[in-house]
Amino acid sequence: MASTTQNVVGGIPLLGGVQNVGFAKAINSQAILVYELDAEGNVNAATGAVVVTDAGVGYAKGCIYTKTDASGNGTYLNIGTAASCDFDLIAVI
Repeated sequence: MASTTQNVVGGIPLLGGVQNVGFAKAINSQAILVYELDAEGNVNAATGAVVVTDAGVGYAKGCIYTKTDASGNGTYLNIGTAASCDFDLIAVI
């Protein structure tokens, strides 16, 4: 019989033994946690405590950003460009 034991780190189950912890970065003086970059070094996936300020530089078009503070959490999509982001709310969480 196959084992059903999962690896868990910090209460988070690991799939295939990998946990994506991200790295801290500041864009427009806003602290974010980056999980993925595109080939040009622009942010593709990130989280943070505040909504991203539009017109920031460094977020890839199509970047998914999740606001994670205690109120008004949501997931946002960059419909702008890497040179001038424009995040729109796509889901309330």
